[in-house]
Amino acid sequence: MTQSPLAELESRFGRREAVIFPWFIGSIAALTVPGIVLSVGWMLELLIRASLARTLPETIELGPRLSLSTVWLDVSQGPLRGILALMALAFGLALVGAVSLHLLYRWAIHHSLNSEIKLRRSLYEKNLALAPEKGVVGQQAAQTEAVTHWIPQVRDGILAWNRSVPRHLVQALACFLLALLIHPILMVLAAIAFVLLWRVYELIDGRRRRLRPLLTERIVTAKSRLSELDECGPLASSIHPDRVARESFESSLRSFREAAFRLYDCSLWKAPFLLATGSIMLCLFSLALSVRILQENAELGVPGAICMLVLIALGYLSIQKVRKAVTPIQHANQAARRLLEMLKTPEPSPSDQTEMPTPPLQQQLAFENVTFADTLEQVLIKDVSFQAKPGMLVAIVSTSGLEARVVGEMLLGFGKPAAGRIRWDDRDVATHRSGSMQKQCLTVGADGPMVSGTLLENLSSPASPRSHVDIMDAIKQVGVYEAVEQLQDSLSTLISPGDDRLKNDALYQLGIARALLRKPSVVVAQEPTERVSTAIENQSVAALRQLTRNGMLVFVIPQRLSALRHADLVILFHDHCVAATGTHSQLLESSELYRHLNYVRFSSLKHINIR
Repeated sequence: MTQSPLAELESRFGRREAVIFPWFIGSIAALTVPGIVLSVGWMLELLIRASLARTLPETIELGPRLSLSTVWLDVSQGPLRGILALMALAFGLALVGAVSLHLLYRWAIHHSLNSEIKLRRSLYEKNLALAPEKGVVGQQAAQTEAVTHWIPQVRDGILAWNRSVPRHLVQALACFLLALLIHPILMVLAAIAFVLLWRVYELIDGRRRRLRPLLTERIVTAKSRLSELDECGPLASSIHPDRVARESFESSLRSFREAAFRLYDCSLWKAPFLLATGSIMLCLFSLALSVRILQENAELGVPGAICMLVLIALGYLSIQKVRKAVTPIQHANQAARRLLEMLKTPEPSPSDQTEMPTPPLQQQLAFENVTFADTLEQVLIKDVSFQAKPGMLVAIVSTSGLEARVVGEMLLGFGKPAAGRIRWDDRDVATHRSGSMQKQCLTVGADGPMVSGTLLENLSSPASPRSHVDIMDAIKQVGVYEAVEQLQDSLSTLISPGDDRLKNDALYQLGIARALLRKPSVVVAQEPTERVSTAIENQSVAALRQLTRNGMLVFVIPQRLSALRHADLVILFHDHCVAATGTHSQLLESSELYRHLNYVRFSSLKHINIR
């Protein structure tokens, strides 16, 4: 038997437990409900028998197949003793049901959240595994869809299933079975009446749901037109005859009234019709019930009839609960199918023996007609070509910002070209061992990036440990020495991402210091967007220049004009392609697009408010 996508996905997170627990605990909670109904029914039957006869029977019956011995009730001490015993039974069942229901709901919430966490972890691991081939931005569209839509739908579907389906299926089955045991014919008639009444309600309510959006839109349009006429009425009456202006206003009023009346009218007769239909069905059922009860040697009494009606109602409500859970489960299945496709995406095979590790860059790094598409087959960069040499500061500017991110990630070794090639000196990076290019490259984020730990742990690494003197020297070279010395514990200070004790590009400059210590061949820097003084901007650019003086090739995704002015090469992207290349001065003269972008995004004049 083929598993549903949701079941297949859930099987990755302990499917056996997910199957057994909700059925076991849910069944306990479900069976207590009809048990309570029977207990109350037997209490009523015992009361009626006690009020009609001085001697109580050996058994009390709700139907020919549902009888209870009075021996264990100890009714010899009086009917009140038996009623108290049945009441204790009902209270005991209610307590068991409440505890089991609490356990079921609590487990369902924990299980759905744990499934979501494990699923997010699996997607994270898959993202890491695919990053060398698919890139980070290349997976972003699918990852965003998965995180914002598919995973929550799967979580809600798992929660809906575990909370509702097993318990209410068992409860519906138990209620209908007990109702059949009380009286099969009347149970069938009552069930048909419930179904007919519910179908009538759904038909009426369905018509209202279909018409409501259309009528609501008409009302909004009519209200807007009336508001316009209220505002422009005096002006219109000065141009057109007063009769024409009034006719236009009255026409809009009629449109509004008609739409509003139809909106309210579509459900106006729902309550009266349901009341009449329900009353007729109840009267007919009461007549049939009376005939059965008043017959000689009748097998059905009033308590049994009441129990049967309550059981049918509870069973039908359970069916509706299951139906209500179907929609989120269907959505969860669709989302699970998409997530399984992502999780089953083949990962890059292990490195072949012929592949070589990436050596330090000596001559140049070149993109040759590189095209890259994301996992949804949307082209992100197309036919990109440029060259850069060690010791250069290259600014990557794009009108959308997307192309700059893609190129930056590919420079860091994330993402393989769909066409073209990236040359590292005289070798195609495709011939390098998987992941080895990343060891020769380093990213510098606007926030470092920094992880929770000491500054010393963030700047040094077990693979390339540095002495305290080397670290302090690097901090001095990038101009952040004073900011570090102001911290209470200097390099031993515990920090976290976005630490507010380090401001004004301090985290960014510490990231540059880390690059200075590790000495990669290629550095990709993402400038902070925060506005700072010109002196601090120039200090950050000087820190980048410190990297180029140490023979590194530095690519910067600029957010400030100072980086553009000091760049040896600016690469301008537009509509997935390279639009222009050159220095800042050259592009200001030759590219109208660059001049416009330079003013809109980088010019300091746009931040001046003229009053």
